[in-house]
Amino acid sequence: MGEDDLNLGFKPQKQVIYNKLLPYNEHIGQEILEQICDIKENLAKAVILRDVRPGCIHWVAKLSRFIKLYGLCFSKEDHILLVKLMYELAVTFNQEFWVMAKFAQMLTILLKKKELLAPGELILEWRPLYDLYNSLFYNSYNAIGMLMLPSWMQYNSMKKIETEEHWEDTRYVEKTYYGWYTWPKSLMIYAPPSQQPPLDRKREELSDEEQVVYDFFMLQDNVDKLISFLSLEENKERDNFNTRRFWMFKGLFRNFGDTFMHVLQGHVKRLVGETQKSSQRCATEIITGMIRGSKHWTFAKHQALWEVLKPILQIGMAKVTVETVEDWGTCMATASADRDPNRLAPLMELLMDDPLRASEGAFNGSSRMYMLMGGLGQQEWRVAELSHRLLEYLRPSLSHPYKSIRDRLGSVLTGIFMYDLVLPGGITSRYPSSAEFIDYILPQLSLLIQESDSSMAYDCDSDNMKCGSSFSLSQDMPPSPPQPNNTVFSEKGVSSLMNIPNSSLLGSDSLTKVLNSMHISGASQISLLSPLSSHLASLEPPSLLAGRDNKDTLKVSAKMKLRDNCDISSDVICEPINVIPSDSIINVKNNIHENHIKSPANGFFGGSEERKITVRLMNTVCRWLVGQMGRCYNGVTPEIYRFLPHLCKLESVDNDPELRGNCVATLAVISQALVLPARIPVLMDAITQVAKSSWWRARAAVLSLLQVAVFTNMFTILSDEKATQQVQELVVGLLSDVRLEVQQMASTVLSGLLHCKFIKAEDKLLGEFTSKLQNGREQKRRQKEPLKAQELLELHAGVLGLCAYVSAFPYDVPDMLPQVLVTLSEHLNDPHPIPATIKKTLSNFRRTHHDNWRDHKQKFTEDQLVVLTDLLLSPSYYA
Repeated sequence: MGEDDLNLGFKPQKQVIYNKLLPYNEHIGQEILEQICDIKENLAKAVILRDVRPGCIHWVAKLSRFIKLYGLCFSKEDHILLVKLMYELAVTFNQEFWVMAKFAQMLTILLKKKELLAPGELILEWRPLYDLYNSLFYNSYNAIGMLMLPSWMQYNSMKKIETEEHWEDTRYVEKTYYGWYTWPKSLMIYAPPSQQPPLDRKREELSDEEQVVYDFFMLQDNVDKLISFLSLEENKERDNFNTRRFWMFKGLFRNFGDTFMHVLQGHVKRLVGETQKSSQRCATEIITGMIRGSKHWTFAKHQALWEVLKPILQIGMAKVTVETVEDWGTCMATASADRDPNRLAPLMELLMDDPLRASEGAFNGSSRMYMLMGGLGQQEWRVAELSHRLLEYLRPSLSHPYKSIRDRLGSVLTGIFMYDLVLPGGITSRYPSSAEFIDYILPQLSLLIQESDSSMAYDCDSDNMKCGSSFSLSQDMPPSPPQPNNTVFSEKGVSSLMNIPNSSLLGSDSLTKVLNSMHISGASQISLLSPLSSHLASLEPPSLLAGRDNKDTLKVSAKMKLRDNCDISSDVICEPINVIPSDSIINVKNNIHENHIKSPANGFFGGSEERKITVRLMNTVCRWLVGQMGRCYNGVTPEIYRFLPHLCKLESVDNDPELRGNCVATLAVISQALVLPARIPVLMDAITQVAKSSWWRARAAVLSLLQVAVFTNMFTILSDEKATQQVQELVVGLLSDVRLEVQQMASTVLSGLLHCKFIKAEDKLLGEFTSKLQNGREQKRRQKEPLKAQELLELHAGVLGLCAYVSAFPYDVPDMLPQVLVTLSEHLNDPHPIPATIKKTLSNFRRTHHDNWRDHKQKFTEDQLVVLTDLLLSPSYYA
């Protein structure tokens, strides 16, 4: 197809000759002219208007498609102008790297055909490119390494090395830190095997020291005795992978090549087939030494090595036991550390080969996943392809029926999404996106939320059903006994949640105990919580309160056993526990309260197969979230807050201890996570959404989360006036909740906020609470009938607000506190549950101020002291 055939009016630089075979080839010339004119016109407008994004980017993409369809079908003059334009755009400073890369890619396309432009026809300034090079490669901080530049450093299964020439030409970068943030001024890599010192040396070519080693290992009897000695069990408790022995075998294969393969091969195959820990441990040490020592072998020797190791590793992975799984994990991790993943392609593919195969048991599947993550984890950011493949493979197994598999899947998902980062410039990595994965998971968890919502009739306080303590709307019906549940998230505590070590979940732990256990174990890094834990201890109510005014004691006992099917792959060891101490178990069968029926209001749901699958999926997600926030670099991403409704509703499930414990652990970790300033609005929106839930247990749980989250991120939240106001409005609003448990939790949270000076306008808020009480008293005087339910709620909210002020100062008496105590004393004869709330607050005040009462009472007037004395001291029998 020539110039005359197209009728372009100029000689094109390079055409796609196959276009003439198209049935409409007579119209192609007109298409070319229309498109190239449109591209040039709009590209020029975008440059003039400084519209880089999306203007220039869009029309550069159009130009790229034009070249793919028609070739360089423009004149030489236009060709030179386009090259200069792309060069100027590419070397422009202070623009995002991916934008710069787009222009550079187009510049490469335009310059690809060197014969089209003579050197004298195109002259470009070299200085801007040199300055750009220095700014990219010799900057102290650079976040482009892993994202765009070193694609050749990533593992690529499509580029398999199958020839000696390819093996020689490939440049392997062993260290993972090269290309992560920046590049060194000079990157040193190993020369190809052909340029390395020869390994196939005869005995005469060895040094005297090497000849001694050579002579020893060439005798089969010596090797047999050595292996029998190394495979003996020295100490059952400490007989683990021996690093020194591994270094010995690595040195043998590094310095002598495959000279000793024939004398060790049989021993390794025999050892992996045995079930004794010492035998398999010895085999892992030799195998690791073989893999690490073969770094500079030729391609033929490398292929021969893996022909031997593949069947041996397959046998070893199938024969793994509880005692040897850690040795095999160490083997894979040590073999993969500081090695280019493309050099270890056979090992990577072997580990990826159906780790959860159905023909083997749950333990073997969990062990294979453990070994897989040992190998992939050492590669860090360089195995994005394998992470995508592994995620797709694991999707059908996320609701696996075995707990050990689910726990291991949570850890694997943490490794998969660890490098899902968004760095400066909005550039994302090549790794799987956790946001997309959450979009995939959430619809499958909707059944749990729907099941909760469908049972809201049990939780609705407009119904006069005995479902726990709530304000009855009918004054003729006595209220149900209150059973406050002010523990964090639920009554089950969690220890050391960041990594979930092998420790027990105690059944009655509360927020203070959970946080203290975290600080003792060193998992938490939030020093701010330490002084607050002691304060919270004085605010927490007993786990069981007396219910009615006639002081009938509610005695409830329960004994829950957590599943005892944990094995080596499980991170939590569960033990049977008693929720109530044995000394308080009296006449259990005769004292079970009717509120503790197995209803959705008390955390019991149906047991359909579909729900069981969804619950198992939720357990896997919880295990992943705990690891994600504890290990990943990105912290709590906004997408994770989308799980809050599920977690807050499920943390109180009574008939599934595993689900309940996992939800508690996840909520505790979320509450302790540091939140970036830009993510504070997302957090507050998620908390507000849950606080409006019709499920009262969810509202109580989210208050506990808010309390710890505010203390953890106090200075960040205080810098956002809107967020600070949201916290105050939410807590104060829940003081008027229809559930007594939620009201009491809101009062506890408010007390902590006042104690830490989080709320600035304290006097204004105090005036609002006092006004509520005054209004309530006036209404009570005007009305001869009892207060309505809503009026009683508002009155109780005011009392709880004042009680929060009293509890906020456990060891001090501010100027306003005496009058607050007097105001509370005026409401001791109000309807239930106001008197119980006031009495409990006064009792705590007396306990915390007893030691320094001589100084504290100076803040009270004589009249106030008389009132307070009447309240705190019981009348004497002899008075």
